[in-house]
Amino acid sequence: MFRKYVWFSLSVSLCLIISGISFAQDEDFPNLVQNFDFEDPTVNPWTMWVEGGVAVTLGVDDEVFFTGEQSALIDITMKGSGLRVELHQRPFNLKMNTKMTYAVWAKTDEGESRDASLRCNHREDPWTTYGSKDITINDEWAEYYTEFTITTDDDNVGIYVELKDTPEGRAWFDRFRFYEGDYEPEELEEAPKIAVEPHSKMASTWAKIKSAH
Repeated sequence: MFRKYVWFSLSVSLCLIISGISFAQDEDFPNLVQNFDFEDPTVNPWTMWVEGGVAVTLGVDDEVFFTGEQSALIDITMKGSGLRVELHQRPFNLKMNTKMTYAVWAKTDEGESRDASLRCNHREDPWTTYGSKDITINDEWAEYYTEFTITTDDDNVGIYVELKDTPEGRAWFDRFRFYEGDYEPEELEEAPKIAVEPHSKMASTWAKIKSAH
C-alpha cells in the first residue's frame, strides 16, 4: 500500500512539474490570434477579401485538419485573372520596436502546390508593411512563418495570407500564431490527427510533417 502511494505521489508531482513547464512556455509566447485553430462553429473573426470576379468560398472544414477537429478552407472553384484572395484578421495593438513572429500551418490538395504570401501591415492608408514573406504551400502539412519588427506604435495591425485567384484549387489553414519574440516551434501535447481527405489516400504521417521557413 505504501509503495502504491509513493508511486502515485511521484506521478502527480511529475505531472505538475510538466504542466508548470508547459504553462511557462505558453506565457513566454502568448498567441494574439483569435480562433487560431478554427475550432469555433464559424471562421469569425477571420474575413476574406477578394479583389476580382472569382468564385471562391471560405469556411470551416471538419474533414481535413492539422490538429483538433477543424481547419479553415479556401476553395477557388472558378479561377479569376490572377488577382488577390486574402484571409485576414485584425486589429492588433502593437508598440514600436516589437519583434513579432507570424506563423501558420497550411496544405493543398494531393499533388498540388500554390504560391502565397504571409503579410502583416497597417490596415488603412498608408498601408505600412511590417513584414511579408513569399511561400509555396504544398500537399503536406507544414508550418510557414516570418519574423519582423513593428516600426511604429500601431493600434490597427493586421495579419493575412495572400493567394492568387488562379489556378483553381483548395488550400487549408490551421493553427495561426502571432506573438512577440523569435520563432519557436510549437510543443504540441500530442501528434496531430491527420484526417483522410475526400477522393485521396491517407495524408502524410506525422513523421513526414515538416516546418517551412
